[in-house]
Amino acid sequence: MENPRPIPVLAWHKITPRWEPGITALHPQRFRRQVEALRQQGARAITMENWLQRGGMQEAGEGLVLLCFDDAYACVVQHALPALETAGFVATLFPVLDFLGKNNTWDGGLLGRRFAHLGAAGIAELLDAGWSLGLHGRTHIHLAGRSLDVLERELVTARSELELLFGRNVHVVAWPFGRWDRRALLVAQAAGLRAGFGRGGGGHVMCMPRHMLYPHHGEAAVAAMLDGRDEDVVQRLAGLGAALSSWLGGSAAASSSKS
Repeated sequence: MENPRPIPVLAWHKITPRWEPGITALHPQRFRRQVEALRQQGARAITMENWLQRGGMQEAGEGLVLLCFDDAYACVVQHALPALETAGFVATLFPVLDFLGKNNTWDGGLLGRRFAHLGAAGIAELLDAGWSLGLHGRTHIHLAGRSLDVLERELVTARSELELLFGRNVHVVAWPFGRWDRRALLVAQAAGLRAGFGRGGGGHVMCMPRHMLYPHHGEAAVAAMLDGRDEDVVQRLAGLGAALSSWLGGSAAASSSKS
């Protein structure tokens, strides 16, 4: 491959007209403008399988991009899928296994705002539309500092159950809250996962960086992400916010599974 460069990886959470006191919920109109900006920049969205085959790299001028949706919220089918289909884009979904069809009670839930996750039927609809499937843990607890028993439940058996449920191979993990440690990384690799997305990985294949898209990101920001530029201030602050959300979201599942 001549003049290889990383394929940009862009990620969202919720696409919804509902307001919440955070930055992970984008109004559908804002999302459509971001998708249109991608299209105008000549971006070509690829599947996770294609991204893996290419080792996450592309030749200069190919214009490839990998699009991701963490948590698998129900609003993605209603508000994200139509805009992506219009643009001819596919994406990769990272569901939280034990919360399929349930509300996001794993989250801190500022002001008590809750959002529903897709059930199995909704996820199958996206897979039938050409989307790919990834792992986002079993209960969305952060996986740094966890025991081997917890890591087995969150990574090993969760991956197997996800594959059996949807009949698809799962090769990639998006680390909940972007947090991981060496033990979690080694367990993920031993489980057969080939790549991962997280923060602070220094380019390691199991903790590759992504650009999270938030409501303030317009056409210029999208172009910068496609050009491979560094995170902006809001994205860096959001990384700190994820750590806070990890702490606030101390659900019963998280409390019972601490090492």
